[in-house]
Amino acid sequence: YRDMNRPARALPLAARALAMADSGGHAELQARALMLLGRLHSESGRPAEARAALGQSLRMARRMNMRALIVEDLRFLAQLEERSGKSAAALDAFRRFTLAADSLYTERNELLLAEMEWKVASERSARERETLQRRAARQRTLLTAVTALLLLTLGGAGWLLRANRLRKEANRRLEELNAQVLRERDDHKALLQILCHDLANPIGAIQNYLEVMAEAPEMAPEFSRTALQIARQGSDTIRLVREMQILADNTLTLEPVQVKRALDDAFRVLESQFTHKRITLVADAPDNLYVWAERRSLTNSVLTNVLSNALKFSPEGGAITVTARAAGSQVALSIADQGIGMSAELCERVFLGGKHGSRPGTQGEAGSGFGLPLVARFMKQYGGKVDLKSSDRADGPAPRGTTVTLLLRLAGGDGFQPQCTGAALGQHASVA
Repeated sequence: YRDMNRPARALPLAARALAMADSGGHAELQARALMLLGRLHSESGRPAEARAALGQSLRMARRMNMRALIVEDLRFLAQLEERSGKSAAALDAFRRFTLAADSLYTERNELLLAEMEWKVASERSARERETLQRRAARQRTLLTAVTALLLLTLGGAGWLLRANRLRKEANRRLEELNAQVLRERDDHKALLQILCHDLANPIGAIQNYLEVMAEAPEMAPEFSRTALQIARQGSDTIRLVREMQILADNTLTLEPVQVKRALDDAFRVLESQFTHKRITLVADAPDNLYVWAERRSLTNSVLTNVLSNALKFSPEGGAITVTARAAGSQVALSIADQGIGMSAELCERVFLGGKHGSRPGTQGEAGSGFGLPLVARFMKQYGGKVDLKSSDRADGPAPRGTTVTLLLRLAGGDGFQPQCTGAALGQHASVA
């Protein structure tokens, strides 16, 4: 009856099952019947009864150490609180569910937890903004009343000027507070974009390896190790976003990172895509070349995104060339493809994010448009910049294709201070 979406018919049967389990002394069946009863109450629009039944089932499951039932109870409690509009309570229940869940579901649960945390933070920002607006309205009303009283009592122009200055000061303060709330909201949104966008490549690579292993089981030992490494890189991305969210100013802790190792890790994530399109990667990076960066974001959010774009817009059987050279206190890391290139108009839009710079690849590959904006964001954190050169004309003065050059500080250099161009690109990217 529940599967037929008839909770009214299922409820008395679940209650009867609970009574029979209770009278028979079957504690495990009683806990499962309580869980089912809680779900039916929730689907029938009775949140209080559902909360009580699921809570009792959870307590019994913990006494009997029924791990699977504990996980189910916590999951349904989180869903119940979310449907009831209690985001904070839902987040607490979901955190407990994530801790209790089996490790096979860790990556998916981490993503759901990050989305719920962003939702709670957004609701908190909205409430704070409403509070500020109400406070500003009260201040304006009070100032208006004070101004009128002063004018009626004294009639002096000096008091009127002072009241105007107070009003302007209050408006200025309100604008600053509103701007702060909007910045916090944009930061949460950007962190979620990083999380969702940069998990797409590792998840896609793991899926490709699993499909190959299903068709060729003899390759399972080799491919499973590679898939495990890629999954760990995805976990690194989640931990990186968590750390950035904790930092009030969204700064990163920089360290010397070996360029060649970072390129190898990024290629490993995209290796199946290189094989599928028969793309040749020609890389030239000295072993002793190090840059100032944050290792996980340089690999998963910068190099993987740039290489993924080069792959997407390269023809089948093409080549991608990667070179890294030190010049003074900088390192120029260039990734060049022989693909379809970009027009001058598209080059100006590609760093804006979203659908402004999104288009399908040579084999119809979809894109979110957030890749290069995220690259530019992290390069700014490193104290570097992005240089983009592209041509979409086969008969033009420059070869057809795109070259993305990442200008990074050489580890041990003399403190490269980037001179950025392009105001529309956020002052940390330039376009030729």
